[in-house]
Amino acid sequence: MQANKIVVTDLQKKFTTTCGSILALDGVSFTVVQGEFVAIIGPSGCGKTTLLRILGGLEAPTSGEARALGSDDSDPLTSMVFQGNSVFPWMTVSDNVAYGLRMRKVPAKVSQDISQEFLAKVGLSGFADAYPGQLSEGMRQRVNVARAFANDPQVLLIDEPFGSLDQ
Repeated sequence: MQANKIVVTDLQKKFTTTCGSILALDGVSFTVVQGEFVAIIGPSGCGKTTLLRILGGLEAPTSGEARALGSDDSDPLTSMVFQGNSVFPWMTVSDNVAYGLRMRKVPAKVSQDISQEFLAKVGLSGFADAYPGQLSEGMRQRVNVARAFANDPQVLLIDEPFGSLDQ
């Protein structure tokens, strides 16, 4: 029997705006087990991004519970690839990819090696010393993808990451 990695129970999220309250999520419940790949599909504005942000710890639910469960404290629990540009413009491409590793205090040489490995995987080896402003939007999104994978998370949350990538 495989262990649960994500458990969402009766999740609700309301946003208060000047126009009133908006119910983004209501009564959402599901479980994801270790090794399972899950896609959340729905129209624009239905709460997909809100759900991922709650799972990633970037938003708090109004009620209910959403938890990503770890099995090994040495690995980060989650990494997220956002649908929009989330690279740091003042950092080189290589430094952007290594950001999560640096936050985890991975030694500089190891971080650099991992960064180079994932830049190669996304086809950006020749741009390691470039800054995001020197890249196309699709290339910046590949930096985001490389950063998430380089951190080797237990749970990878991706929010429409391929919209700006070339076909």
